[in-house]
Amino acid sequence: MSALARQARSLRIVRAVFLASIGIYACVGEVMVQGGHEVDIHLEIGIAVCAVLDIAVAFFFRQKTSNSALEVLRSDPENVQAIGRWGTGQLVSLVLAESVLLFGFALRFLGAPLLHSVPYYLVSLVLLLWFRPAEADF
Repeated sequence: MSALARQARSLRIVRAVFLASIGIYACVGEVMVQGGHEVDIHLEIGIAVCAVLDIAVAFFFRQKTSNSALEVLRSDPENVQAIGRWGTGQLVSLVLAESVLLFGFALRFLGAPLLHSVPYYLVSLVLLLWFRPAEADF
């Protein structure tokens, strides 16, 4: 197995764990929080702004790091530095997608109604499905 295939396999495992964690966090949030109450609207807006910025950074970092490394990998699939840059870009974008979930979990943990957290869970799910590390990219 090539270094590139090992890196892609590791990233797919991380992605699968992150996808499974969406359900886990949603369940934990429901078990730990009994009933919802109003959370300060300024806090909710602040968390929403942070989540949007988080998404923007994820796309920017993925574009900047992974796509530039892909150009090198298309011509030299065994380039260790390019594999590292590609893997870093993939991993950071997955972690940033997961952090959107954590913003929703934090809201729920603070007592916000479930309906205020669900959009964060869904956006995280969509991002994790979108940021698919696959060897087919090469």
